[in-house]
Amino acid sequence: MELIDKTAPTISDFNVSKVTNGTISVSVSATDSESGIKNYAFYLDTSLKSTQTSASYTYGGVTAGTSYTLKVVVTDNAGNSSE
Repeated sequence: MELIDKTAPTISDFNVSKVTNGTISVSVSATDSESGIKNYAFYLDTSLKSTQTSASYTYGGVTAGTSYTLKVVVTDNAGNSSE
């Protein structure tokens, strides 16, 4: 009998580790108890900036004094996403 993973990954920590003029560095901690993490999709405002297997990312081209919305969506190997 094959088990089907229907559980979405859980983001337990989203850390902004470094902010400089022009860049914002972030890291994510996520868990998925069934099929494992496939990738992380990093968004700046509503724009997808990168989809990758690494849980760390540096956003470029940002301007000091400007507000941004940072978002990450984690997808597991079964296709479930944290969003």
